Amino acid sequence: MGNFFGVYRRNIDEKFRLPLPSRLTGETRPVAYYALKGLDGCLSVYPKDDFDRELERLRKAEWSDPRQRAYVRLALASAVELPLDSRSRLLIPAEVGKAYSLSGETVILGALDHFEVWSKASYEAYMEKNLASYEDLATSLPETKGE
Repeated sequence: MGNFFGVYRRNIDEKFRLPLPSRLTGETRPVAYYALKGLDGCLSVYPKDDFDRELERLRKAEWSDPRQRAYVRLALASAVELPLDSRSRLLIPAEVGKAYSLSGETVILGALDHFEVWSKASYEAYMEKNLASYEDLATSLPETKGE
C-alpha cells in the first residue's frame, strides 16, 4: 500500500508528460499507474495494488442505490492507465490533461494510497477555500482508539 504525502510542483509539457518525483515512484519504479476522476477537480492516480483495492471498494457498492450506482459508473468511465516513460514521466492522455486544465506548473499532492494531480489554479483555489478551517476540519476525522 502506498504512503503518499507532500506537495510537489512540476511542469507538464505540451504532450502532457508529467515528471514524477522519485519520492512517488520509489525504488521499484512501476510500469504504469491508474487514474480515476478525483474529488474537488483533481485527477486521482494510483499504483496498481492500490488501484485494485479501490476497485474492490467500488465492487461493494449497492447497485440498487442510484447514488452509489452513479458514482461507480462515473468513476469507472473516467478510469485510464497512465504509463511511465524511461524518464519517470507520467504519460497523461491529451483528453485527460485538457479535461483537468493541466498545463505549465502542475501540483502533485500525496493523498495516502494515491496521489492527486491538480492544475496550479485549481489547487490554489482549493487551498484558499479550505486552509483557514484546518483546525475545524481536524475535528471531523474519526478518533483512533488507544491514543
